[in-house]
Amino acid sequence: MPAPLYSREILRLAMSLASDDEVQDPDGEANIRSKLCGSEVAVRLKLDRLGKIAVISFSVRACAMGQASTAIVKRHAVGKSSAEIAKIENALSSFLLGESALPTDWPGLEELAPAQAYPARHAAILLPYKAVLAGFAAAAE
Repeated sequence: MPAPLYSREILRLAMSLASDDEVQDPDGEANIRSKLCGSEVAVRLKLDRLGKIAVISFSVRACAMGQASTAIVKRHAVGKSSAEIAKIENALSSFLLGESALPTDWPGLEELAPAQAYPARHAAILLPYKAVLAGFAAAAE
């Protein structure tokens, strides 16, 4: 039997997004919606002179897993480049599909590990990474 999906830590992470302040005058912003589950993540990014995230904010309409994943991204995204975000998104996707071990690059991902057994939650978990990458793409336009 798989581990419980909605642990106390997942719920705590999900609730931590309630006080997110919106980034003013973003360099890039994006709104991504999952066709599979209907979850939606909007992101606003301010980039530093090296093109890395200086400030980030999210608006999230998703299940607790999607919210928790977004909280983890928010905790670790500042100082990261588009390539670094893509790398962790690819590694997490590979883990969720059972193709690799859980990435250890970002603390907190272990809380999402039980979701590997619930494919219907994978899209919501990956959505904040996809939104951030879309935000970087918008900033480059």
